[in-house]
Amino acid sequence: RATWKGQAMSYFDYTVTNRDGSTTDLRQYAGKVLLIVNTATGCGFTPQYDDLEAIYKKYGYYDSRVTSFALSGMDGLQKMGALMNDLREKVPSEFAGNRVLAVRDYLKGERVDTQGSVSALEQGKSNVLYYELEDGAWICVRPSGTEPKVKLYVNAMSASHEETDKQLQALSDAAVDCLNSLL
Repeated sequence: RATWKGQAMSYFDYTVTNRDGSTTDLRQYAGKVLLIVNTATGCGFTPQYDDLEAIYKKYGYYDSRVTSFALSGMDGLQKMGALMNDLREKVPSEFAGNRVLAVRDYLKGERVDTQGSVSALEQGKSNVLYYELEDGAWICVRPSGTEPKVKLYVNAMSASHEETDKQLQALSDAAVDCLNSLL
């Protein structure tokens, strides 16, 4: 870890200047996986930047978000179990307008698509539900193993970073609303 005047520093301690002159505070990415490429923008020797942009253009901008949904009180563990059971019985048809295409239920060991086609999952059994959504997005729900809360993992992809951020926010909000409606 780098230090400056005796203080520990990380990438998240920096603000960077973008090609258009605007700035980005890297603290907003703390806790996320980052690919940091030094492109030396503006010097004329930036093949890494072009390669990185080519990756985005080919595969899209992917991002993910993790949200914890706490279930407080003495009966929090029971609520968590009931919530997971309700999600299995009342499968959402969409999240924020993104249709659910299939559900992977790792406890049952099966994947069921919207036409009712069932296929076996090879992974070990675990109390996890994974919703495959349109446009390559997905939401994964699992109970915490150490405390009464449910974890939501949300992934989105689009042609731009800004659109992916909007999708992530909308999907996260919709997943929390879905959980709230079942409590």
